[in-house]
Amino acid sequence: MRFQFVRTGLEYVPVGRRETFVRDLVENVVAPGGRLIVGKNNENRGESKIAHCLRSWGWSDVQEARRPHAHPGVEISVVWLEHL
Repeated sequence: MRFQFVRTGLEYVPVGRRETFVRDLVENVVAPGGRLIVGKNNENRGESKIAHCLRSWGWSDVQEARRPHAHPGVEISVVWLEHL
């Protein structure tokens, strides 16, 4: 079964397995035309680590939305990519 929207977090996936985990979700769980959503994530203000990782793994169409966190040095982000 495939889904239009799949939400995940990477914080519990070992760093060395994250790329494989994301690829598996995109290839086997997200429906064509669907969206993989990663987050919400707390990140240092101005840093887009999750989006950067996804781009470095070959996805060029990564989108991101950010908003302030209660802590002044932190932003809350959500990142997504479309499965074409």
